[in-house]
Amino acid sequence: MLHWIVQNNLYNERGYDIVLKTIERFELAHTYVKVVPFSHELIPDVQVEGPKIIIGSITLQKVAVKRGWSPGAFTNENFDYPKWRAAYGDHLLSPDMTVCRFADVQHDHDVFFIRPCGDDKTFSGNVTNWGKFKAWRRKVIKLKETYTTLDEDTMVAYGEPKEIYQECRFFVVDRKVITGSQYKLGRRVIPNEDVPPFIWDFAQKMVDLWQPARAFVIDIADTPEGPKVIEIGCLNSAGFYASDVQKFMLTLEHTDFAT
Repeated sequence: MLHWIVQNNLYNERGYDIVLKTIERFELAHTYVKVVPFSHELIPDVQVEGPKIIIGSITLQKVAVKRGWSPGAFTNENFDYPKWRAAYGDHLLSPDMTVCRFADVQHDHDVFFIRPCGDDKTFSGNVTNWGKFKAWRRKVIKLKETYTTLDEDTMVAYGEPKEIYQECRFFVVDRKVITGSQYKLGRRVIPNEDVPPFIWDFAQKMVDLWQPARAFVIDIADTPEGPKVIEIGCLNSAGFYASDVQKFMLTLEHTDFAT
């Protein structure tokens, strides 16, 4: 049985209420915690034996890793664009992005998409133009002496924007897609539990091809060229949208992480 460690300020996150209801309904062992800003301290501190798993922020992920909790947070060196580009190749939405330091981004495109290589929420991937990017980069470099997670040495990937019809997220545990939902239709965030079967099937095919960890999320886009992998992410901090949160949690609850 797992001990669930859940960050207690996620009230605006879609699905958080179902996390709480699932914990109560099935009487799952748990602790609700506050993460002290700019530290690895938790209130209350967690001192329990046995398997522990977190739901919360990147900072809470770091706490889990630092304390050696198992399974804790499903994060490792595979959650990095060059790693999953090597694994998925042309199945990616953007397999040809340039990888470099934030400070070294070149004027290859007037309009381009840019994201951090790592799954660390340093900044949100976005479409920008060269003028806006230069102004942003000047600000970032100017702030390098202050507290910021983004600096000139942050590794990023950038390239031409791609046309996307819809985007879906899937939760994966031990090589199986457990649940998923649409989260964008065009550019609008429209969570919808109805996922087209061909996108679900493609997601499972990608999971069969490669898994970065025993549990993770994989985002799939429907495009003019068919379904493509957008990215992979750490399951512990991923948005649920319209996925079946209870099914996801109970799958983890009944998974043997000692093997």
